[in-house]
Amino acid sequence: MKKVILFVSVQILFCLAAFSQSADKVSQLIQSQKVTYGQVSYLSAVSLGLAQNDSTEAEAIDLLRRAGILSNDIPAQKEINYANTAWILVNTFKANGSLWLKMFPSPRYAFKLLKAQGIISSAADPHQIPAGRDILNMFTDGMSFYQQKNAHNNME
Repeated sequence: MKKVILFVSVQILFCLAAFSQSADKVSQLIQSQKVTYGQVSYLSAVSLGLAQNDSTEAEAIDLLRRAGILSNDIPAQKEINYANTAWILVNTFKANGSLWLKMFPSPRYAFKLLKAQGIISSAADPHQIPAGRDILNMFTDGMSFYQQKNAHNNME
């Protein structure tokens, strides 16, 4: 049990440092049972350097829309499912490695890619609404995975 608490605490601290977000937004995310487009968009926009700490979730959605990650203006309070979260993550991390995703860019294939890479839980359903802790885990796992992968590719 102590290891689980330590692991979660380290992930929270890593996310705070990596995204340099206000503690209030991360605390809100962790406490969320169902995550919204605004929360995921905020994490993505900050990690891409498009948004600042004081940006709102609606501004983050607009920034991602202008960056071509989101196709239309979505209400910040609308709940997001795993497949659409995967689509935002794939574009945030500039993930590659899936022929199907290259041929048919869509949330479905983004979800399959991240699930195959272990970033999304194998028990997750693409239509399920993730909890805040799941999103935080996905962001930290994705950042770690793609940083290692890019470092490995740069060494070759």
